[in-house]
Amino acid sequence: MASAQETAARMSGESRGVRAWQQATARWRALPDFVIFGAAKCGTTSMYDYLAAHPRVVPCRAKELHFADRAHNAERGTRWYRSWFPLRRTLAQAGRADGAERARCGEATPNYLAASGSAARLRAVVPDVRLVALLREPGERAWSHFRMRTDDPDPDRFMSEVVAEAAELARGWVPTDDREVIQRGLLRQGHYAQELEEWYSCFDERQILLVRSEDLFAEPTTTYEAVCRHLGLPPVELPDFRVANAGRPSGLPAEARGWLDDHFATPNARLAELSGGAIAWS
Repeated sequence: MASAQETAARMSGESRGVRAWQQATARWRALPDFVIFGAAKCGTTSMYDYLAAHPRVVPCRAKELHFADRAHNAERGTRWYRSWFPLRRTLAQAGRADGAERARCGEATPNYLAASGSAARLRAVVPDVRLVALLREPGERAWSHFRMRTDDPDPDRFMSEVVAEAAELARGWVPTDDREVIQRGLLRQGHYAQELEEWYSCFDERQILLVRSEDLFAEPTTTYEAVCRHLGLPPVELPDFRVANAGRPSGLPAEARGWLDDHFATPNARLAELSGGAIAWS
């Protein structure tokens, strides 16, 4: 029996070999037809899994490619980005098997929403791409994000962090591509309207579908059908709408709930206006 070290070495070698082959065949590969993004803990993994199960979708090599949110990856160029996606002939074969000219492919990198510059970098490579942004009620999202980061979700510590962050944001919300700032922030990722402004300035609004995470989890079939229509895919009945990375029951303290409602009142109103009333939380 091979040792753990031998198995790891073999898998690493296989992975390097696959990547070398992908890059060598990049010219024959597709670019994404769709990109899924959103804040952390909003259901982007679940949505990508549902789409990857569609008979007319061929998933890419990895779910999160971080092409547009990391400048050093974008600097690697279109060839590097293309190398992660299926061969065009693979898409044609998969499409014909389901009665279509070709299948579609895409990726899902949540950080694209929060990282400044992502929309412009993506547009420079795939200007006609279809976009799906998953947005969760920002107070619950912040609490869920906090609990994901710690084994001891102390409400007092949570309040201490968000109050301190709110003081920083009060000096002015400014775009950033600093990964540490984005990942540390509990509130800034919930200022969706500010983050989406860059996307609406780079893409036609008809390319962007905003989806409430609550709708995805409460009514997965209906929400999935809406996403499929947006992507030009026929609706299909999936056998299972399993929630990926499901969290624990909320348990958001009442004091924190009231404080968060007050903090996000203005950003949420701005989002409702930006989305024509399509995205709101009462």
